[in-house]
Amino acid sequence: MNRTKVLENSECRRLFAMFWILAVFLAFGITLICFFSVSNIETHLMQRESAVAGKLINSGAANTGDIINAFASGDKAADVETGEQALNTAGYGKDTADVFLPFLYGDTVQYFSLIIVAVLFVFVLFMVLTYISLLKVFKKVEEAGSKAILISRGNYDTKLKEDSEGAFARMNHAFNEMSVGVNAGFERQKSQRVFLKNLISDISHQLKTPLAALKMYNEITLQEQISDTARDFTKKSEEQLERMEWLILGLLKMARVEAGCLEFDLQQNDVTSIAKEACEDFTMAMKEKNISLVFKSEDNPGILCDYGWLKEAIGNVIKNCAEYTPEGGQITVEVWQTPVVVSVKISDTGRGIHPDDLPNIFRRFYRGHRSQGAGSGIGLALAKSIVEQMGGTLSAGGEYGRGAVFTFSFLKQVI
Repeated sequence: MNRTKVLENSECRRLFAMFWILAVFLAFGITLICFFSVSNIETHLMQRESAVAGKLINSGAANTGDIINAFASGDKAADVETGEQALNTAGYGKDTADVFLPFLYGDTVQYFSLIIVAVLFVFVLFMVLTYISLLKVFKKVEEAGSKAILISRGNYDTKLKEDSEGAFARMNHAFNEMSVGVNAGFERQKSQRVFLKNLISDISHQLKTPLAALKMYNEITLQEQISDTARDFTKKSEEQLERMEWLILGLLKMARVEAGCLEFDLQQNDVTSIAKEACEDFTMAMKEKNISLVFKSEDNPGILCDYGWLKEAIGNVIKNCAEYTPEGGQITVEVWQTPVVVSVKISDTGRGIHPDDLPNIFRRFYRGHRSQGAGSGIGLALAKSIVEQMGGTLSAGGEYGRGAVFTFSFLKQVI
């Protein structure tokens, strides 16, 4: 930044103006001190010479004419040398001048002290004024930072004052333009979310009707007298229709979650009750597959969550575990808490998650290159999206060959 751009800022101009004003006052003050110092030394020297002349006259060592002639004749080299030798003989020299001429030392110390005090005073005053100026500058910076935080938290009407000039005026103007742009973008996203929400609702309604009709046709067909082959195909068709219905409903839920169309009813809920109810929904399915479902909880921890959607997320993970757990296996759901975290751990006795699949386990439609289950690949992705939008986390792990482990974690309070 060149000098012109620096001086166009009022803060910089004021600081430079204060510097020059104080410099002028300091120079003027030092000049006055030097003037009075020289004047005072001249007065003392005159008094000293007058005292010497008077003493010589009064003692009769010299008459008035000789003394006037001595003072008026100037400093001749021969006279100076003769006088120095005489005074040195009496012990009067440069080293003893402060004894015989004490005013010289005293005046010098006094006026040098005054100059040092003046310089320090001006320096301290300049530092104080500079500090005040910098406070004003950083106050503007802090104001811009705090209002930027407000914008990041959704207060898009935040603006900075544009009543100054220079760099801060340009920064404030750019900040306000940014605020307007962010607000406009948010409004566009909001309208797009509303449109997407309505579109998803329409698609959901349009798909449910033909699916329900197809399921009804299958049920009617199964009640008729048909061949074993036709009955077998009809049952398989019914299974696929049920899978398609679950897949479509899952996709619609996923779209709603990722579009931000869900309105969570966040309340303080008992995690044990939610997890236990999610397990009860799979009781019959587990019996049919001969899988034991074990629920463990030593406490009733509460967290801020949406009861129904958290139950949906836990149910999706249980369903995923059931698809990869062989007959005679076991799924365990545990709820516990620490002073900071409430956790729900779901583990199974299946083959577990291969290390190559672990980084992608929560991707939509990802089922792994060794997957043989009947899952659609959206249950875990949907569960993770739901949990994260409620402020929690969902992680996967476990030892490959000994079963998978999924852990829901929720902070009791924001740290």
